Amino acid sequence: MDRTDIEREIRRLAPWYYDLELGGVRTTITAPFDDWGHRQLYFPPVRPGFWSGRTVLDVACNEGAWSFGARRAGAVHVDAFDVRPENIEKARFVQRVWGIDSIDFQVASCDGWLENHPGRQYDVVMLCGILYHLPEPWRTIEQYAAVARQRVFVSCVLYGGGEDGYTQYRELDNIGASENSLPSLMPNTVNTLLGEFAKHGFRPTHVQRGGYGAFGGGCYLLLESQREFPHVHVERETHSGADCEAYLAAMPVEEPGDRRQPFDVAVTLYNRAAGKRTLRATLRAHDRAGRILLQEGPLDVALDARVPKGVAAWNASTDHVARLELDGADLPVTVDVLLQELDGRVAAQNALRIDGR
Repeated sequence: MDRTDIEREIRRLAPWYYDLELGGVRTTITAPFDDWGHRQLYFPPVRPGFWSGRTVLDVACNEGAWSFGARRAGAVHVDAFDVRPENIEKARFVQRVWGIDSIDFQVASCDGWLENHPGRQYDVVMLCGILYHLPEPWRTIEQYAAVARQRVFVSCVLYGGGEDGYTQYRELDNIGASENSLPSLMPNTVNTLLGEFAKHGFRPTHVQRGGYGAFGGGCYLLLESQREFPHVHVERETHSGADCEAYLAAMPVEEPGDRRQPFDVAVTLYNRAAGKRTLRATLRAHDRAGRILLQEGPLDVALDARVPKGVAAWNASTDHVARLELDGADLPVTVDVLLQELDGRVAAQNALRIDGR
């Protein structure tokens, strides 16, 4: 397609949700669909290999921006669906202009997709911009957690903080809303979402929250399935400290190195306090006989301040992967993470117990 054809299609398919560059023409030549303007796609940084070689399902994909991002980051195939036919038409148009293959866009609802694809599973499920458009978000989390073999990636608007739970609101009728503009329940906090996913065996490996948006800001979450680790138990799923978190999650080993019985643990440290802070972190693993298998720290870790409502900034967790060698270990093995104030007071702590291999 030449530039003239592309511009004609952009105008015909308007309004657009995202600011996209298509063959030298931006979708911003048309008016945005709401007062907040065209959205920018932002992929939070993730560890190397998160998308590489993975199959992905993009739930409620809108114009496909997240699907294209995952494919460009190394996903081998993406299935994507949205309930609005006009969104899928735009996604397929972008796909033609960009020449990106191995993405299959379909028209479907969240329930309809599951009914038409029983038993289908994907390495990664993306729930981006959907959970706050639902009358029962916990139900959709349960349904699609069952579809994800390894990981879930979440992008979600938050209502504005306060108590964990949900706030009901009535959506406007536009391309960024749910089908028929349902009365929806919006999660109030990051911890609301983490608690829902923990019920289905998913633990966070990255937490990121921002303050800018129409409500109270939003969050990005990367969550790892624990289903293949029935012999691993975490002491605390959420709320590991008063105003900061220390999360632990077992991870599939992708780079064993020279370890004979390797085991990887994701460590995620997240600050919920209003100020930036430096805490002292110690990570230690020992077996039943008391043999030390791993000792990292104590070392000082700088954690971002919580971003207040209305501020166009993000605070992100500090993430680390600890690599253990279980060969010869006297099970169970305990992995402890301890966060302390510089004066020695405990800020957060958590423990993971490995009962088998």
